[in-house]
Amino acid sequence: MKIRVRLSSFWLAVALLVAVTAGAAQDASTPSKRKVNAATDLPRFSYPVASPPSVLLTADDATFNAFADRVLADVNSVLDQYDIEDKSTLRQLYAARLSVQALTGNNQAALTTLKALKALQEKPKAE
Repeated sequence: MKIRVRLSSFWLAVALLVAVTAGAAQDASTPSKRKVNAATDLPRFSYPVASPPSVLLTADDATFNAFADRVLADVNSVLDQYDIEDKSTLRQLYAARLSVQALTGNNQAALTTLKALKALQEKPKAE
């Protein structure tokens, strides 16, 4: 069951990250956040793996978490380096962050991310 949940959550996180992050990389000489209006203005990331993805997903926690940490570092770098105005793009990035944090067992950080994600909701609460 743990592998099945990890597999579906992992692919969701990767799909969200790939869908959200397309475009050119940021100029390293810019000290402030670069303004972004759409997901196409964000950098694209790839993660080469030496074995089939199924091996990574069924690997021990240390192996999987090392990969997940790289994904999380990229998501965090996008959130830290870019001023993203599109709420949909922000929600997708925070959802990817939340998935990785939950998969790696970083529950406190996941709760903080969940609160930020909830704050980005645009629809009013159902009463």
